[in-house]
Parts: sequence; structure tokens; C-alpha cells
Amino acid sequence: MYRPYLGMLGPTTSNISNQGYITTFGGSANYNALQLGVTRRAARGLQAGAQYSWAKALGTASGTSGGNVGVSPIQIRKANYGPLTFDRTQSLSFNYIYDIPSVARKAGFLDNVPGRLLVNGWQFSGLTSVSSGPPVTVGYSVTGVSPALLNREITGSEDVAPRVVLTCNPNGSGAGSLYNFVNASCFAPAAKGSVGIDSGNNRIRGPGLNQWDMSLFKKVSLGKEQSRYVQLRLEAFNAVNHPEWSTFNSTIQFNAAGKPVNLPAALGGTGGRFGFGALNSVRLNSQRILQIAAKLYF
Repeated sequence: MYRPYLGMLGPTTSNISNQGYITTFGGSANYNALQLGVTRRAARGLQAGAQYSWAKALGTASGTSGGNVGVSPIQIRKANYGPLTFDRTQSLSFNYIYDIPSVARKAGFLDNVPGRLLVNGWQFSGLTSVSSGPPVTVGYSVTGVSPALLNREITGSEDVAPRVVLTCNPNGSGAGSLYNFVNASCFAPAAKGSVGIDSGNNRIRGPGLNQWDMSLFKKVSLGKEQSRYVQLRLEAFNAVNHPEWSTFNSTIQFNAAGKPVNLPAALGGTGGRFGFGALNSVRLNSQRILQIAAKLYF
């Protein structure tokens, strides 16, 4: 049974939301990581570097949002301690710059003004970033039952929402496609008597990052002085132009028998194209973006 904390004041004119229970607790967070980096400048105009981190950012929410305002501070930590929203388990990035060797002098027929202008002075570079996806918490509802009624029926309090129950690893076998990024069979509704901590906070992983940015530069000398030249630049963000998904439909709806019903239509559900578990949005400005520029050095 949920009870107010003794000694706490009831509602006041300055804070009518304080109905006799604590609404915030001191939060905590920690970050631990293995970080590696290497840089190599090779011969013939090639230099490259790579950075890798294997990390974990864990913590609690500073408030009691998330469906457990009636539990004790110890239970708050038990309920909310988990991966933080910016946690990325693995992250890898590597960069490279290659000054393409001049070939005009080696190929005698190109050793002239037009030939040197065409084949000399090229540089290729890039930055690639790959990382794990962000943590996600799945919410749930029941067909024909309002949120307030669901709370009363399961936890006994309108202020405390139950969390979905995980029966297996949703990111494991049977997951990973466009329509079932997570395995819907791994979710079940909470049983009556739940206290709102049936599953951990942020225990599911969303789509990861796979970004390839590349540039191609051309140096055009102005006269005999090497310090005076024009650099023509072609830059491509997400050069391969693959979808950079940001999240998936993370709200599951059960029927009275506890079976998921709002799966994507492609899987036989009632959720339409973007039903539960389907990838449904891409990162802002993540499509291929081309940029051309000219830079004068003198």
C-alpha cells in the first residue's frame, strides 16, 4: 500500500503539487570507460587515426517521473538506476587523409600545364563514426483501458504506472529488421500488485550510428609560388546515403489476454506501417548532404 512520507507538508500556495510525498531525490551518476586511440603518419602522404571506447554511463533520475512516485528512496534507485540516455556502450571513429601522389612528372605526356592541372594536387579525406544505439524504455497500454484505470487496476494508485515485463532479450534473436527492430514476443504486461518496477529503466537499445563523411580537395596553384593557390572542395556528409534511424515505435499495446496487438501491418498487427517495434524516424539532417566550396590561400 502506498503511503505519504511522515513529516512532509501537504500542498501549499507555492507548490500545490506537493501532496504530502517527496517529489525529488538526490540523483547519482557514474561513467567508466576503456578508451583507446592511435594516430599514424605513413609515407607517401597518408595519415590516419582511430579512437575506440567501451563505456558505461549509469545513473538515476533526479525526480520521480517514470511511474513510481509512491515508493521509497531506496526503491527509486532500484527502479531508475540504469543506463543514462547518453550512454553508448561501444564507439569507434577513424579519420584519414591521403595526399594523392602527383603523376604528371612520371607520365611524360602529362608533364605539361593541362596535365598537371588535371592529375596533380588531389587530396582525399574522411571521418567515420560507428557507435551503439541509445537506451530506450518501452511503455505499454491495454486496449480499452485508460492510463488512470490501468494504474488503479495494476498498482492500485493512479500516480504509479506499471512497467512492461521483459521475458527475454528484445534486442536478441528475432530482432533487427525494419518492422521488428525489437522482438515483440519478449514483452508482457505487468501483473496486478505491481509496484512499478517490473523492468529496469532504459534496458533496450535503439538504432546505432553508422556515419561516413568524406571530402575530395583539389589544389590549383596560382603562378610559381606554392603559397598561393585555390583549393576546390567537395564534401559529402553521409556519403553512402544509407538511412540513419534514430528510434523505433516504443509503445506496445496489449489486448485483454496480454497479447501485443499494435504490431506493424506487415506482421499482421493493427499498428499500420509504423506499429510497435518498427523503425519509424531518422536522425535530423542525416540524409546525404553535398557541399562545394572554393578556398583561396595567398
